[in-house]
Amino acid sequence: MLLFFLFTALFFCSVLFMLVNGSKNVHLELSKDLFLSRKHTDAVKGIAAIAIMISHIAARIQNGVSGPTQYYVMLCGTLGGMGVNLFFFASGFGNFYSLKKTDDQVPERLKWLLKRIVSVVSVYLVCFVLTSVVLRIGGYSQTTIEFIKNIVRLRMPLRATWYLKVQILLYIILTISCFFTNKTMQGVMLVGGSFISALLFNKLGYAEEWWKSTMCFAVGYYCAMYKEDVIQTMNRKRVLVGGLSLLLLPLSYGMICLFDNRFIIEILGNTIMMVSMLIIAEYVRLDDRIAGILGTASLEIYLVHISLCSWFLRDNMPDTIGILSVLVWTAVTAIAAKVAYDRIMACLKSFKARK
Repeated sequence: MLLFFLFTALFFCSVLFMLVNGSKNVHLELSKDLFLSRKHTDAVKGIAAIAIMISHIAARIQNGVSGPTQYYVMLCGTLGGMGVNLFFFASGFGNFYSLKKTDDQVPERLKWLLKRIVSVVSVYLVCFVLTSVVLRIGGYSQTTIEFIKNIVRLRMPLRATWYLKVQILLYIILTISCFFTNKTMQGVMLVGGSFISALLFNKLGYAEEWWKSTMCFAVGYYCAMYKEDVIQTMNRKRVLVGGLSLLLLPLSYGMICLFDNRFIIEILGNTIMMVSMLIIAEYVRLDDRIAGILGTASLEIYLVHISLCSWFLRDNMPDTIGILSVLVWTAVTAIAAKVAYDRIMACLKSFKARK
């Protein structure tokens, strides 16, 4: 338990340090180049990845904790939702610029969709294989049937990877929306499609993580589309925007906690909380180098750690040994997966260039 306190304390202190350090150069006057730059969004994704890992560790150990300590562990468990919100926003934001590079023709849009799906699935496959090796070293082994079933269902060993499935679904909804030339219709299709998919997940009885963050993707996409208008509004009314963000962040968090699993309130609360966090981070500029490096491997960190948490933090494992195993093996495996994926992509590009 002590290790969990030390790890989370290091995380919270690091984020606080970034905020304090960034506050020395607060950018109340935002520019097009600085606003949600690649460097900034990578740092945010890096922080989000660690927050999600902390929440999953907390979820695995909270049943063995009692007294005041339990409330601290439960608080850490809520960090995951915040991290996923930021992941989806960053995905929507980045995919706007990715789509801008393609022609408006239907074949080109479908080609873009295929590339996005292949990219995500490729990262998954690399992480799946390396994580399976680590779990084997740790004493867990899959049967051949389990191995095949997991890959076909896009599951990591021992865990369902709902994020991948929702992300691919949002890619498909985005592609369909782009078949319309009218921006209003695009908005109706993307926002409406995201909402309807969330509603279906809810009605089919899926856990809240499947549906509560889907609208963050659409917000990210349209924030990129209307980037200049957003910047002008934030610059023109920066006191109002900044003040509202500081006020709405704790209010939206409280709303989510009080009305847990209420469909509309969960979606609205998570979207408001995500926007508030990003606005505050944008003024402070969380351009931290280490967080940025973590952000470039955020998907690998996410995929690897969920299986490791399930195995090394199982009921008969001591918490300290389990948490240490998760942290060390996540770092090693995520780095290896990132390097392996980059090498594979570089080889494929080189092969295409020679052809």
